[in-house]
Amino acid sequence: MFGVDRADKRLKFWSFTSDGKRSIGVQVEPRDLAAGGLAFEAEMPAGTARFLMWPVGEGLHVAVESKTKKGWNRFLLQTFRAKR
Repeated sequence: MFGVDRADKRLKFWSFTSDGKRSIGVQVEPRDLAAGGLAFEAEMPAGTARFLMWPVGEGLHVAVESKTKKGWNRFLLQTFRAKR
C-alpha cells in the first residue's frame, strides 16, 4: 500500500505479511534508477531492504533488494506490460 504519512507528509510504502508482520518503506532518491523511478527503503529485522519501481517501454519493472556490504542484492524482479 502507498500513501502520504499524515505525521511527516512523506510518501511511504506499507507491506504486510501473512504472519502479521509489517514493514514501512520511506521514499528515497533513486539515484541508480531510470528517470521516473520510485524507491522506498525499510529497516527490516535482517537489515535494510528497498522496493523499486521504474518504467520500461510500455510497462513497469518492480524489484526488491537487500543491502549488503558490496551494495544492493536484487532478489526479485518482475516486469508488468500492458495487455494488447
